Amino acid sequence: MTDQQNLNVAAVVDGDCVLSLDGRTGLSMLPATEPWPDLAEIAKASGVATVLPLGPARRLTDPGAVIHVVAGHGPPSLAGTSWTPLDSLGGRDVPAAVTDVITATLDEHHGTARRPAQRPDWFRHGWLDEADAWIDECVADAGLRRAGPIVPARLWSLSAVLSTPVEGVNGETSVWFKATCDWFRAEASITGVVATFAGAHVPTLITIDHERAWMLMEQLSGPDLYGRTEFAPMAATAIADIQIRAVDHVPSLVAAGCPDRTLQPTIEEFRRLVHDSVELDLLTPDERATAIEMEPWVAERTGELFDSGLPFTVTHGDCHLGNVAVDGNHVVVYDWTDACVSHPFIDGVHLVRSAGDDHHDAIKAAYTAPWRESYGADIDRAWDLAKFGDRVFQAISYEAIYRAQEKSSRWEMAGVVAGTLRQLGTEFRSADRTTPGS
Repeated sequence: MTDQQNLNVAAVVDGDCVLSLDGRTGLSMLPATEPWPDLAEIAKASGVATVLPLGPARRLTDPGAVIHVVAGHGPPSLAGTSWTPLDSLGGRDVPAAVTDVITATLDEHHGTARRPAQRPDWFRHGWLDEADAWIDECVADAGLRRAGPIVPARLWSLSAVLSTPVEGVNGETSVWFKATCDWFRAEASITGVVATFAGAHVPTLITIDHERAWMLMEQLSGPDLYGRTEFAPMAATAIADIQIRAVDHVPSLVAAGCPDRTLQPTIEEFRRLVHDSVELDLLTPDERATAIEMEPWVAERTGELFDSGLPFTVTHGDCHLGNVAVDGNHVVVYDWTDACVSHPFIDGVHLVRSAGDDHHDAIKAAYTAPWRESYGADIDRAWDLAKFGDRVFQAISYEAIYRAQEKSSRWEMAGVVAGTLRQLGTEFRSADRTTPGS
């Protein structure tokens, strides 16, 4: 292992033992490096029924590896596998840095070591039992019956998603639980408000625990559109419909915790970003100087977007095909963690970035048609300005996410802010700086 780089490693633990594969290192090698592990893949590769992350994934530079420490219980089903005491890993060619991550994660999970600041609750010992009990109560109140244990879907630094099989009047299905980190804790309340005027286009909420930022939802009726670009125009129409309906509900959205990301807050946050971003050290001195110099130019261009004659409304903030599901003609937009009150077209152009430029014209036509009917603004100009505005918007969003994460988790989405500042700086320095680019 010590000669390999960029490994994706799962350490499956039970108490103070680590699963040993064929008597070798005690570590499962996985094919893809992601900030969240494919829990089903780890379980299959390890021969255990269910695994649950005990802490966020850690990236090491020496050795180059991403370490996922997960709990797995019971005898492994794969031939040649066994549980190995953690203190015996040193004799199995496991680098000390990897063993240290496993040990620290276990200690933090069990509370025998101080938990890092900003670590989410779902990595705490006993949290899953609390969530399970709450789901039981909610399922019973909804007139459903549990049909099996919780199935962890994703647990990482920003959210925890679990599914639970249930039986109801229409047979067996699943309900979905989601918890969010403190930065995104308004998601459930925002989704609930959007449901009051666009319920067909958002997940059906069974119940919300506002204090803990938990929500339980019915299963979506169709798959998400990740990679299904042919459905992007349909998604665009649904998003525009939600936003036009939301114009009259902005006060309720703000009361639910929807952040104000209109012009002045955007300019202020961009100023903070160019002077104090956590990623400034990724830029050269010349790039940092350019970022500061271009601040008035960015403010001017952003002002043009917000003065384009369209109303502020709910903006999803992360409008890509992986956050949209379609069943026939029924479109559901979910994962409202980044929702805010801002310029609507940021969502439309971001959807194009998700689907690809080949779909630009079809998405633009579908998205802007309802706005052309409802508002007498220069729609085409607003659309072009939004291509610039979306990059500014996303840089601010990612900066906020970095600051909400514990420092050792910032690698998960690192580079977005620095890359955007670099891209904007190149455009600023170009010969023609009068028209926002795409």
